[in-house]
Amino acid sequence: MHPVTVLEDFLRWLGCPVQAMPATLDQRQKLFRTYTANRRLLLLLDNASNEGQVRPLLTSCPTIVTSRSPLGGLTDAVRLAVDVLDDGDAVALLVQLIGPQRAGRNCSANRATAAGGTDATSSGTNPSQDNVPSWTASPSLSPRPRPRPGSTNA
Repeated sequence: MHPVTVLEDFLRWLGCPVQAMPATLDQRQKLFRTYTANRRLLLLLDNASNEGQVRPLLTSCPTIVTSRSPLGGLTDAVRLAVDVLDDGDAVALLVQLIGPQRAGRNCSANRATAAGGTDATSSGTNPSQDNVPSWTASPSLSPRPRPRPGSTNA
């Protein structure tokens, strides 16, 4: 996703009215920094493809970035290499995250690795069952779409 789009989503989730949404990337960055300045947030930027996608989203908030690329241009970053989970560990992590009942009796390594061998970092960032009760392991391993705060979609 382009940073302009991500910033629009973040700003709307933080309560910025649509009519007050800045048009440019620079303006959105400044407003995002204003909205996040006095909040305790942890940003998770998953599967970033390059530094240009990440840099506009960095604020004073702690940020975790997952990527299949080294993102060497983020010079102040602390890097942690995480390998791909084997099938058994992927299933165990899934069961630990969402519980055995929600994972189902038929939870298989194929389901747990359905994303094509994602790294452990992005595998471990799925929402917990307490935060997103609609999340299930079947038929796929992705959260069900949820409406944005303030949207008219139910």
